[in-house]
Amino acid sequence: MGYSQNSGLVSSWFSGDHPDNPEEIKKLNGQYSFLLFKQAIATGWDCPRAKILIKLREGGTESFNIQTIGRIRRMPERKHYDNEILDNCYLYTLDSKFKEELINSLNDSFYTYQYQRKQNAPSITLEKEYLDGNDRFAVNPKAVVDVVRKQMLKECDKKNKGILDKKELEQAKGFVFGTKLKTEAIEGVARTTHDMLALNKIFGGEHEINNHDDGFIIRDAKRRIAKAIGIDENISNNALKILFGPEDMKMSFLSQEEIEFENRNKLIQGMSLREYNAFLVNNRDQLVEIFSEISQTEIGQIEENPILKKTWFIPKYQYYKQHRRLPRTKNQEKNVFENYGDNILIQPNRTYTELRFEEWCEKEENNVKWIYKNGDKGEDFFSIVYRKAFRRNNFYPDYIIQLNNGDIWIIEAKGGINANGDSNNIDSYAKNKFEALKEYGKKHKEIHWGFIRAVGTRHLSFQHNLG
Repeated sequence: MGYSQNSGLVSSWFSGDHPDNPEEIKKLNGQYSFLLFKQAIATGWDCPRAKILIKLREGGTESFNIQTIGRIRRMPERKHYDNEILDNCYLYTLDSKFKEELINSLNDSFYTYQYQRKQNAPSITLEKEYLDGNDRFAVNPKAVVDVVRKQMLKECDKKNKGILDKKELEQAKGFVFGTKLKTEAIEGVARTTHDMLALNKIFGGEHEINNHDDGFIIRDAKRRIAKAIGIDENISNNALKILFGPEDMKMSFLSQEEIEFENRNKLIQGMSLREYNAFLVNNRDQLVEIFSEISQTEIGQIEENPILKKTWFIPKYQYYKQHRRLPRTKNQEKNVFENYGDNILIQPNRTYTELRFEEWCEKEENNVKWIYKNGDKGEDFFSIVYRKAFRRNNFYPDYIIQLNNGDIWIIEAKGGINANGDSNNIDSYAKNKFEALKEYGKKHKEIHWGFIRAVGTRHLSFQHNLG
């Protein structure tokens, strides 16, 4: 960015290393624009104009994270300006766990309220299927290697040699090899992430990888690849090492059988440890795309825990989030809970398709007598089990409705199609869940089921069975 330590705009606050003019941090027109710190400044610091946090370290204590985020959320003049850029704070991090926990904690427009089931609500019972946990650690590591190897050869081995050629991968698939990490720079002015997407790339930089100094982005690449395929990170890393890693990574504790297995399945020969780590970082997006497709379409071998079953019924009490500031103006009369109102039916508390569907259910001409909004996790809610490539998970369909004629429907709401015809579906496992619900319907002929999507602003699209 061109701001050096000598510019007067950059300061640091570490143990034993404090700014020359610490009072400048607190001033609204203080001289410092950038502050570098670890944890020494975590508690008790005051900088009302702090708005952007770039978090380069993983982890951190809960109190440290709360204190730091609390600082950048404050408004410098204790007021908002009706300007989206000025009224928001900004966080940049590769720490995915921290980001997820932060997003969950910041949803303070809603609060949780307990609702009671209506006395005349129906006594609907269903057979619930569920796993006690999931199959995350039930994977056969050799099966992961086998499935990934077949998919990589299918995608990239155009000459059917049973091994991948670096030059062919570079030319045909755009893979990058070597020991240099590739970076990109963009040119222009951007005030929001949306603005950044429109900027022009001006050059690609690079630097020699350092397995220690670049450890953060190496771990981030491995973590994203593991998440894409839906298995434990240690199992994913082991598969990556077998398929792409250097031979000198073999440890003496490996058995002869394990060494021979790795030799048989190695896809790219001759990479050093530095080349291997650079390969994962530089080609992260391509690998994530391939591994995601595997998770959605392939079925690998796992040690399946038994699917548990029990009778489920609509709970007497259930918690939903309602808006803090918007009062309820209308109750949803066909909902099974008392005082379930329109201050619940607000994005992002409900998806666009869910909003349209609950509105549709309230209309008399659609013959819906009762509607129940299922929870998305927990033993109190209805679930079935669906399969990914290397694990199974509990699936909680969004709605259970009863029609005027007594028919029971299980409904899953998915991202719709906007007025331009573009899909808003962000669930890459929608097909897997559809098949799971289809199988459940075959076992329970008395139950109807369907998937629903909002199309534009007026229509709902159903994919369903008829019993």
